[in-house]
Amino acid sequence: MSGFEDRTLIEDMLANGVDDWVDEALVFGNIARRVTEDASDRRAVAIGVIVSVLLAGQMEAGETPSGEGFRRWDVTPEEAALSGRV
Repeated sequence: MSGFEDRTLIEDMLANGVDDWVDEALVFGNIARRVTEDASDRRAVAIGVIVSVLLAGQMEAGETPSGEGFRRWDVTPEEAALSGRV
């Protein structure tokens, strides 16, 4: 079985999202371990990765309100990517 070291950042994010939602801590953690520890660079890479999977239709943007599970945002992928909330 392949570990995260053998996958791209996007492949790793999608693999983690198969069974559960993916939060920003997971995305930032993967980037910090594999790409950069600089906070501003990490944020730029994270936004790029998140926008890529949203625009490709590979994931949906949403939130997980306390005790409710995942709730999809009622916007298009493009609107989610431009919202500043990702």
